[in-house]
Amino acid sequence: MPNAIKVTRSGGKVTVCVTIAPDGEFCLDVSDTGVGIAEDDLARVFESFGQGRHDVVNETQGTGLGLPIVRGLVQAQGGRVTLESAVNRGTCVRVFLPAPRVHEQARHVA
Repeated sequence: MPNAIKVTRSGGKVTVCVTIAPDGEFCLDVSDTGVGIAEDDLARVFESFGQGRHDVVNETQGTGLGLPIVRGLVQAQGGRVTLESAVNRGTCVRVFLPAPRVHEQARHVA
């Protein structure tokens, strides 16, 4: 989510949404109306230290580890991560966790 905030210009929007599908699958969406990611760069942002090129000049630009770490953690739980983006339109990252994993974690929290 910090990247969504960094790349969204004043007046833009960052949205976080959590849903549970009828089959129990957990979905977390983080979307923004930021600068977006070029189609050629979509695969690169999931590589360690890989970053999409963008026109935001920001002295706090990250290391390019966020999405690779997220994907690794989610896959370790049997889930998946998707990414949709278009330049100058924004980005949506979705994290899906399978129902059995979500229910197992809920029991530990309760």
